[in-house]
Amino acid sequence: MRGLLPSSAAFLVGVMVATQARINGQLAIEIGSGLDAATVSFVTGLLVVVGLLTFSSSGRTGVRQLVRVVRERELAPWQLAGGFLGAYFIWAQSLAVPALGVALFTVAVVAGQTANSLVIDRLGIGPVGVLAITRNRQLAAAIGLLAVVVSVIPRLSVSGFAIWALVASVVAGGLTALQQATNGRVARATGNAWTATGLNFALGAFALSLVVILVAALGDPFPFDELPSSAWLYLGGPIGVVFIAVAAWVVPILGVLRFGLVSISGQLTGAVVLDLIAPTPGSIISANLVAGLVLAFLAVVVSARR
Repeated sequence: MRGLLPSSAAFLVGVMVATQARINGQLAIEIGSGLDAATVSFVTGLLVVVGLLTFSSSGRTGVRQLVRVVRERELAPWQLAGGFLGAYFIWAQSLAVPALGVALFTVAVVAGQTANSLVIDRLGIGPVGVLAITRNRQLAAAIGLLAVVVSVIPRLSVSGFAIWALVASVVAGGLTALQQATNGRVARATGNAWTATGLNFALGAFALSLVVILVAALGDPFPFDELPSSAWLYLGGPIGVVFIAVAAWVVPILGVLRFGLVSISGQLTGAVVLDLIAPTPGSIISANLVAGLVLAFLAVVVSARR
């Protein structure tokens, strides 16, 4: 039961990532800018997490602990920078989902996430330190990558296929694994997953806002008068707050690779469901994608074995 709860939480994280991708992708379509959509997502998420930290005694304690950790240099600067990586992920998500659909975006992210999770665990970058790369762990990572290849192959021959979006998504997946590792370290050092989440959103919102200001100075101002009125389009940030906090709690328990594989299953499941019930123009559900989902679940089963 002790292992079931973290694994279930990791699966739910994956479902939330897919849901956020659909929301932010649609927001980018409505606004006409992936950068502006990513900024809205991060800023709304930051407002939510600031409220949580302000009105929670454990949150305030966590912030004080974070200040102490930074002041005493218990964490290296790069271990505090997960929010910058998250900013890139949300930006890539907002750009790629309208071009690829949620499912294909997800399997591209999975490719980067699975490969880099294995490297991160081997190098000991995550909060649990160095994890042995057993044959089962190697096999699980290979199956995860195979799931991506099987899912993507039919789309590669489609005329006008957005290769740039696929590459950006793979890079986003690799950076996501590193973000999860650094956020896990912050959560362990401060004893509070919400503190790690707050730092993540503060840095991400700061980075994206700077870029928006620079773009505005170059003649393309933020479209305040074109923001959509549909409330659900602004849920991407709050959903991100929840899954980043849950990930910061779960990664120290499962390790980066195991967490990544379980959350991958959730991402693929959620992506397929979303592309069926609320497809984007670039979404295509094929037998290959379903086969990829089955392979991803197999990777999770293999990773659980010693």
